[in-house]
Amino acid sequence: MRSVMMRQAELWELRPQGSNPCRNMRRYRTAPRERFLSAGELQRLGFVLALAEDKQAAAAIRLLLFTGARSSEIAGLEWDRIRGSRAVLPDSKTGPKAIQLAAPARAVLAALPRTGPFVFPNARGDGPMRDLGPRWHRLRALAALDGVRIHDCRHTFASHAVMTGLALYTVGRLLGHADTASTERYAHLADGHVRAAAGRISGIVHGAMTGSGPEDRS
Repeated sequence: MRSVMMRQAELWELRPQGSNPCRNMRRYRTAPRERFLSAGELQRLGFVLALAEDKQAAAAIRLLLFTGARSSEIAGLEWDRIRGSRAVLPDSKTGPKAIQLAAPARAVLAALPRTGPFVFPNARGDGPMRDLGPRWHRLRALAALDGVRIHDCRHTFASHAVMTGLALYTVGRLLGHADTASTERYAHLADGHVRAAAGRISGIVHGAMTGSGPEDRS
């Protein structure tokens, strides 16, 4: 903030040009903001989506939550990219990608009208949806989810996957992460499952050593 003020002062000629004392200071990166919807919040959102007048946006949000895909991938999805239980994208943020379409996602797609090449066409019908963000803002307000970003739908999918015990590698594959470092942000959510696994394994080893049979040592 101070650097911005100093730079603005130079533009207004209130300070000599090049005199900003903050220009060579190292900027600290802000830690990524983590947010995912709880079961209660998902229930509220589900109720709002079921009654929403904006059926197209509601369907797009459901697909985000059911697939963990990026909003741009869903908004720009084309019908001919859907191959059974997958949507095959030739190019995404991290290169070619297959979005897994489980039964709830396929049900959403089956209920949509097919009026052109795009699953979610814009109002003119000559391209993909471009305004999902503002439409999400209206839906989240109805669900009392102030401050929840559309990208948090992706975090919700990933977070609940990890909390059910799914391996980080598998979650990364589902999200289309190019490297495991991107998925590591969810590692802390698996702590309970890791502790439980450690208890089961140590119980097996302890039982074998003592002849008492396997037991849970968590």
